[in-house]
Amino acid sequence: MFLKKDYILVLSFVVLLNLAGAPFNVGLLRFVALIPLILIFRQGYSFKKESFLVLSSGLLYLLWQYNSILHLAPLDWLGINSIFLSYVIVVVLWLIFSSFLTLSFIPLLLSRYSLYVLPFVWLVAEYSRSWLYSLIVWGDSSSLGDHFSFGFLGYTTSTSESLLALAPTLGVYGLSFFVAAINIFIVILLTKKSIKTYSVFFALIIILIASEFFLLVPKKEVVGTQEVRVAAIQSRNPVQFAYSDEYYSQARANSERAIQDILQKYPDTSVIVLSENSQLIRTIQEEDNVSEQEAKEYLLGTDTERLLIEGVYDPVRNVSLSRFYSNKAPTVEIEKGLLMPIGEYQPYVFRIGAQLLGRGEWFRDLEVQKGTNSVQSEFKTVQTHAGNISAVACSEILSFPIYDQIEEENPDFIVHQQRLAHFHNKSKVFEQILAVSQLRAAITGKYIIGSVDSSGYSHIIGPDGKILEIGDEDTQYVTGVLSI
Repeated sequence: MFLKKDYILVLSFVVLLNLAGAPFNVGLLRFVALIPLILIFRQGYSFKKESFLVLSSGLLYLLWQYNSILHLAPLDWLGINSIFLSYVIVVVLWLIFSSFLTLSFIPLLLSRYSLYVLPFVWLVAEYSRSWLYSLIVWGDSSSLGDHFSFGFLGYTTSTSESLLALAPTLGVYGLSFFVAAINIFIVILLTKKSIKTYSVFFALIIILIASEFFLLVPKKEVVGTQEVRVAAIQSRNPVQFAYSDEYYSQARANSERAIQDILQKYPDTSVIVLSENSQLIRTIQEEDNVSEQEAKEYLLGTDTERLLIEGVYDPVRNVSLSRFYSNKAPTVEIEKGLLMPIGEYQPYVFRIGAQLLGRGEWFRDLEVQKGTNSVQSEFKTVQTHAGNISAVACSEILSFPIYDQIEEENPDFIVHQQRLAHFHNKSKVFEQILAVSQLRAAITGKYIIGSVDSSGYSHIIGPDGKILEIGDEDTQYVTGVLSI
């Protein structure tokens, strides 16, 4: 039998933990978000009842964390024109996906034996969630680790300058452990009724509140020897099932207008970043019947060396790329290690489906339009006149192994080429990815320059994880000077 307080505890856990992270970012709630869960374990319930309450909490929490799946509808960009069928598909995927990941909450049941193990089993639960996710989305960029798992306690620290300063030492999991331990400590202080413990409690609360608004720990200062002006364009290119020449012509007009404005107002700009699937240089070549070098000089000028980094698709090799176009140096490209909606299996699923159904028209088109091959990049960093730059595209932004590779290559800064138009301009998934990017910037100690497509909100994040520049829905681009 369940009491009213049981439902209150479950809902309190779900609400507090969701409010603590993106997109709400009420960061201080991270320190009390686990208390309702702790109180469930303190009730002395049977294992069966505790299991139900904990797994119910986990399911409701993950349903909210991953409700951005619903924003994928309508699925016309996958060739499914029925709005009703689109929502049926995404709702089923949302429920199955969230339910499957709820299994990661099972390790938390060990806390019934001792609350002191909660910070440890919370890490096991977060890691398990990534492991379960990797069973769905398998491949090199889907390896085990803290990738593509929204809702980590560590990611809620993106609003605190003090906690971001600890990120290089603790990492994402270390921050999660630290926050979980604070939750336990608060419960212990509140249960020991004495003047001394109450004094410690109020002192702790003051410190935690101060940590949200002030830097309470020393941070590593970045001393640069070179200043580089960069710009990140908001492409506003909607996602489609098949991309026509007219689509790229319009995208060219928008991007070209933004670049001209950048170079007129900020002629010292060295690096311009475009989002994934921008195809700007190739479109100029085809429409104006010019060479690649002529297209680069037309766009970037010839007065000084400039670099355009854009996401392109190579139809010959059937791969996505980040291309580094310099007006005074050869073009260099990085192959993108894909992490796709149904994983690295995606091209094979489409291929098999087309064969089983007699190569039906929809499956055949789907294979052609969306069956891009997965690759493993030998490098993610390119040496340029503006420093060593790493390029990370789309879902690679959430991939833990990608950043391991980048840290080994030690770039001067990182560019993100985001493709969020699939979510139909809903900002929630962007807010979640932005929080992840802030942690990545703080952990690596590198600037991150993010170019976002039709979802807007291109950004520049400092090496301390703080957002330096961010665009709104009407912004053409953001620009800033990096000290590297």
